[in-house]
This record gives sequence, structure tokens and C-alpha cells, in this order.
Amino acid sequence: MPLHIKAKKYKVTSLQSGFLVAIIVLFIDQGSKLLVTAQAEILRGGMPIFPGLNFVFIQNAGVSFGLFGFAPHLVLIIFGILICCILVIIIYKNNDLHHNISCGMIIGGALGNIIDRIRHGRVTDFIDVYVGQFHWPSFNMADVSIVTGAIILSFGEIFFKRKEATR
Repeated sequence: MPLHIKAKKYKVTSLQSGFLVAIIVLFIDQGSKLLVTAQAEILRGGMPIFPGLNFVFIQNAGVSFGLFGFAPHLVLIIFGILICCILVIIIYKNNDLHHNISCGMIIGGALGNIIDRIRHGRVTDFIDVYVGQFHWPSFNMADVSIVTGAIILSFGEIFFKRKEATR
């Protein structure tokens, strides 16, 4: 008698998608920081990638883009954890894919920076964007994810809520 194995179709729910995105972002962030840290000596002086973009090795005491570098270490960790907890509650209470993916992006990025802060006391930044002599504060993949998630969440609130209100 042959053994029959039925292939199940797995459907990712909105809830699961938020947490899946958070995990993916966390792995991308931590993996990129691991690579950059391994090449720290080479990157300290900056490595041009193309005009307007360098890779550098910088450790930042603040949050995204060096903001709040004056804040105590423990306060930044607690604040990051608090934000993650609030976003997890939003994901659990919400069945909107757009909300949950954007919250997942913010959670994954925040956790990536929290892990750095706990392990190293600072956050590793390595993306240096510039125009001429003006350099934007260096940042990392966690920062990219946090900002992108916040923008998507904001645009969704503005445009999707308006669309629903006009119905």
C-alpha cells in the first residue's frame, strides 16, 4: 500500500505576516551588521560604493540617525521594548495586512537596534549617503526598516482611511 502524502497549502495570515516580516528584517539587519563589523578596519575610513553612497563603520549611541545620543543607555532599551510591545498589540488586534507588515518592519528594526545596544552598548551604522560635502547621518538596515515601516503606516492611515471615509 503506497504512502500518500497530501501537500497542504499554507496560507499566511495577516497576523503571521507581521511577525514574519519582523523576523526577516531582524535577520537582514543583524546579518549586515555582522558583515560590517567583520570588516570594521577596512570600513573605518569609508568605502565608496558609488557616488553618493559609502559604507563606513560607526558605532552610534543614539537612536535612528544618531538622534537622542544623550539619553541613558537603559532608557533607550526600555523605550525600544515598549514600542515593540505596543506594535505587537496592534498586530494582534488588527487584521489589516498593510498595518501588520509595516508594524513588523518597525518591530524587526527596533529589535535589531535593541540587540546591538544590549550586546555592544551602541548601534552599528554603516550606510553613509551624501551629496557633495553634505553627509546624512549614517544609518543601518534597522533604521531603513523603521523609517520605511513608519512611512507605509502613515500613508496607509492617510490614504486608506480617507478612502474608507468617502464610502
